[in-house]
Amino acid sequence: MLFDQMGLESVKDTAKGGQAVDAEVLKELDIPIGNYILDLRKYLKLRDTYLSQFKREVVDGHIYPFFYLTTVTSYRSSGSDPNFQNIPKRDKEAKNAIRSGIVPSKGNKLCEIDFSGMEVSTSATYHCDPNFINYLLDDSADMHRDNGCDIWMLEQDEMTPEIRFFVKNGWTFPQFYGDWYDSCGRALWKSSLHLNTAAGITLEEHLKGKGIYSQNEFLEHCKSAENIMWHERFKVYTEWKESINDFYLKNGYVETHMGFRFTGMMDRKQTANFPIQGTAFHLLLFCINLMIKEKQKRKWKSRFIGQVHDSCIIDLVPEEQDEIFEVFDYHVQHTIPETFKWANVPFRIDKELSPINGTFAQLEEL
Repeated sequence: MLFDQMGLESVKDTAKGGQAVDAEVLKELDIPIGNYILDLRKYLKLRDTYLSQFKREVVDGHIYPFFYLTTVTSYRSSGSDPNFQNIPKRDKEAKNAIRSGIVPSKGNKLCEIDFSGMEVSTSATYHCDPNFINYLLDDSADMHRDNGCDIWMLEQDEMTPEIRFFVKNGWTFPQFYGDWYDSCGRALWKSSLHLNTAAGITLEEHLKGKGIYSQNEFLEHCKSAENIMWHERFKVYTEWKESINDFYLKNGYVETHMGFRFTGMMDRKQTANFPIQGTAFHLLLFCINLMIKEKQKRKWKSRFIGQVHDSCIIDLVPEEQDEIFEVFDYHVQHTIPETFKWANVPFRIDKELSPINGTFAQLEEL
């Protein structure tokens, strides 16, 4: 219909050489029927993937998710029946549709304690890159800002929070997980050209002023930005990634600080990422266990009810809020470095709260 009858041009091929009609293609085509199909697919997924599992699993108004510690290769957790770790958050409509049905006990708040940037900080305990560590210690330093200045050829005072957001999530973090300049650059080209610099000029117009008019020219520039990131800014981090992969090729395994071992077939991304991801999750689990002991000792009525990779969910009694936050902060900032001598950088937590009797869709950062 799209290509043969309507005469539209295909923007992507399938693995077998056919004409793809996935979400990326339909968004690119941006036609009424394509947008309708996208909406329909989204609503079907909300119904069949999310709402149906809650409807199936709810008992007396409660859900009782299962959490597993031994099914993911990286030693992160997983969940099922229902999968509490897979609930929409970024899409506002999907978030409201699904998360609004999850509420605390009467008179309580829902709270999410997020180990913000835990994997970034944990990575520093492995590669020990001094420049990377300085970014974590110096409040005036900002790796996302500096990467953005390289990518968009901006001065620091031209950077905006919105541009920084897309650089953080579309470049810095994907690069840490092993992505490369081509796919990162294509994503930024699609998502960010309309954004304004602090001076009010769109990034598209700004790039033209720098002599970049096409996506291919931008990608070639991104290649040089990637080289700055990994061979100038974080060259010790790069050397560690090479050394841990060499260790794996020689010995057939890599190991975390806590002694958890990864064996079997792994690529270069996995040999570097698995120890970081596994250790970050185990630090979260370590703190949750400490907090459960504190709950028993201090006779808190609040309950720790769920966990999502790098955060834990609390059914929070409002009167206990300040004490729980104070104790949680203490364990993150003091007990972790006192217990694990390899913890060479500070860790911190962010907190999101719902109103009393609010919903999981109403969490707001403190």
